[in-house]
Amino acid sequence: MVKSINIFVLCFIALFFIFTSSGCTRDGEGSTNYEYEFNQELNGIVLTAYIGSDLDVTIPAKIDGHPVIAIDGAFQDSGVKTIVIPEGVKIIGDYAFFNCTSLESISIPETVTSIGDYAICGCSSLESITIPETVTSIGTGAFAANTALKSITIPYGITSVDEAFWGCTSLTSVTLPDSMLFLGNTSFFECTALTAITLPDSLTGIGIGTFRGCSALIEINIPNNVKTIGFAAFAECASLTSVTLPDGVTYIDYATFAECISLETIIIPESVARIDDNAFYGCISLTKVVFQNSAVELGVQAFLGCSALSDETVQRILEKNPDALFQVETE
Repeated sequence: MVKSINIFVLCFIALFFIFTSSGCTRDGEGSTNYEYEFNQELNGIVLTAYIGSDLDVTIPAKIDGHPVIAIDGAFQDSGVKTIVIPEGVKIIGDYAFFNCTSLESISIPETVTSIGDYAICGCSSLESITIPETVTSIGTGAFAANTALKSITIPYGITSVDEAFWGCTSLTSVTLPDSMLFLGNTSFFECTALTAITLPDSLTGIGIGTFRGCSALIEINIPNNVKTIGFAAFAECASLTSVTLPDGVTYIDYATFAECISLETIIIPESVARIDDNAFYGCISLTKVVFQNSAVELGVQAFLGCSALSDETVQRILEKNPDALFQVETE
């Protein structure tokens, strides 16, 4: 009999720990609105799923007496309209609010330090987001495809973003911090309402397709510290009329300015040693190219389809590489 009681007690204790370390809870201490886990390393609760029906949600600061520290994919594809994240939450994890197409408002506290990959992505009703100055890390695609988002300010301390705002087709205002070193691949790809952006002096590199398809972008001044510009970085910027390249860039990559159909003049700095294939392909309004380095190397089709080039510019290009102007057959 004693042995049976001991076995019962041990089973009860085991079940108690299972249901208090991972399970369902109501807001605070009540209804079954969340699935969650206790993370020993973080010493707090990680929300893994929202299973409630409320559309206006205030996330509890504590569950089972433990602080809520992180949100990990919990609201993915949900129909919530407003979210208030409590003080104490440090991490908005990967896919936390991914594809919340009805989300109109989200309040992020100053305790948050990290926003994960695609965390607030595809929220097509969200017009504004305030990123606290405490945030030091923004994941890949964190705010991408938020088609109603109009403005964004990235806080000081962020050094790079990657795919962060691609497809934000209503974005008209972007403020980048002086801590920014690298604008990663497709960060502003097809931000079709963006007419201007100021790049900080701290910037040293621009990635692949970073501003590709920004069809309303009129001008861009690239800071002096920028040394690398990825391929197709400004391709298909149909309204771009003015570009300032710094003396420090050594290479203009494949299709960097391809199909910038409003670009009229470009000055190639002395530091540029090579202009790669198709770099200015289809720039039909380009009339003048100034080569400050007479030894610059031109790739094939670098200026293919630039039908408005002046005779003087055409002559200079022909002297360097005739194939830079004409279609080249490849096997």
